[in-house]
Amino acid sequence: MLNATLTAHGPRALLRALRKRVIDGLREEAPETRVSEHHHETAEHADHGPDAGGAEDQLAQYHLEFRLQGPGGVPFPPLVAASAEYPDCVLSITWEGAQGRGQTTLRAGHVEEVEQDGATHGGPPCAIRVDAQGRLLLALALDIDAVGTLGFCATAEAETFFRLRGAPAAPELYTIGGESLAWDEVWRRDGDDYLGEALFPEQPLTPAERHTLDYLATRLRADWLWYAHQPLEETIVERARFAEAGRAVGTINVKSRPLAGLDGRREQALPDAGAAWIVELLADTWA
Repeated sequence: MLNATLTAHGPRALLRALRKRVIDGLREEAPETRVSEHHHETAEHADHGPDAGGAEDQLAQYHLEFRLQGPGGVPFPPLVAASAEYPDCVLSITWEGAQGRGQTTLRAGHVEEVEQDGATHGGPPCAIRVDAQGRLLLALALDIDAVGTLGFCATAEAETFFRLRGAPAAPELYTIGGESLAWDEVWRRDGDDYLGEALFPEQPLTPAERHTLDYLATRLRADWLWYAHQPLEETIVERARFAEAGRAVGTINVKSRPLAGLDGRREQALPDAGAAWIVELLADTWA
């Protein structure tokens, strides 16, 4: 069960519009999430001097507060969309749930900061593989429970969500090959190999699955990945570092700092050696 507090800071006039955008977005995209409001609109006044007059009230910052409860993880999509629509407001989300405790800051539709205290170094279990030039071969983040495994996986050219059921000897790996948020492909063992086939009818993601998968994708992207399609002002440092190192820019890339943290190694393994087979399964099938 998710318990989260969403705080929005910004000019009063914008917060009024942002409030409606947040509530409408949560009702539409996360209807199972219970939302309660605890707004104080306490002005965070700055000292504008004796001649500021009415400008002080115009520039004052206010805050709104929402409490969120529901299954799965934080419903990031409607919150990111609201943040993008109102870039002068800052959204801060603190949460406690299945993934541990943490805080995320959103500004202008982008994740500025992610902090989490979890069982695995402050985040979900993740694995990274690169080649000798630092090109991304495989990156994934997992959420494992008694039912099975959910995950987000990326290579240098593509990314997908996945759902895993069954044991290593007879796994069933569900992936998303199209644009819709539905499981549309399944991989099963076929002798010593794996066979992938289209899933018909497609199986839509449940709200709980989507929340967990959105969290995994947000976290892996924030910690490890940058994208060629991101605006130049967001990636200029990474592009410069790649050029300096003579690395080719792929559609999806490993950020320079965590890449350097591998210290010449080409892989960061999952902390649980018993789950290593999941990495090999993704490498042998979807990737």
